[in-house]
Amino acid sequence: MALGISTVSKTVGSMLKSPEVIAIATSVFLVPMIQPFVDSLIQRIPFLNKHRTLALILVGIVIFFMASKVKSPTFRAIIIGVAGSLFILGLSPIINQFVRR
Repeated sequence: MALGISTVSKTVGSMLKSPEVIAIATSVFLVPMIQPFVDSLIQRIPFLNKHRTLALILVGIVIFFMASKVKSPTFRAIIIGVAGSLFILGLSPIINQFVRR
């Protein structure tokens, strides 16, 4: 069964508009620009400055809660992508301890 160009373009267009793809693209392209700002904020708070991994996990959780209040699916996907990346960045040193054993 041959697919026409219009069918493929509609499928690709609908895939690019899906919230899941938007969240992943945000985590790949936008978070590297946002993370230095978040790190500078973390360094200003004395307790969080000493516990960077905990701080990134907390920031990710707070942003997840903020995303639950957003009505627009596209904007919510962008916020979830940022929150997920920050959360994973915070968890990665903890996971590395178990993986490298």
